[in-house]
Amino acid sequence: MAPNMTKRIYNEIKDVNDDNTTPLQVYVPNEENMYHLIGSINGPIESPYEGGTFLLDIKLHENHPFQPPQIKFITKVYHPNVSSQTGAICLVIKNKKA
Repeated sequence: MAPNMTKRIYNEIKDVNDDNTTPLQVYVPNEENMYHLIGSINGPIESPYEGGTFLLDIKLHENHPFQPPQIKFITKVYHPNVSSQTGAICLVIKNKKA
């Protein structure tokens, strides 16, 4: 991995982890592979998920940031937009024209 890409990913992780408005935290489990990350989300207060910590498997594409990451839940979670089999996020986002 190019040094500038490593620096970019570290900076993006720092930005996410320093943002107090989101329950998401991101970690690098193996610094030899910066394209594979682990995320954790704390369940929102006053929701059925309150008190839970949900782990995410995040895989960045080699063309990061020009292609989106692949994200799936490691933690089993009951949600209509999460596959109970694989943890994949099953959400279709439609293009909106401004």
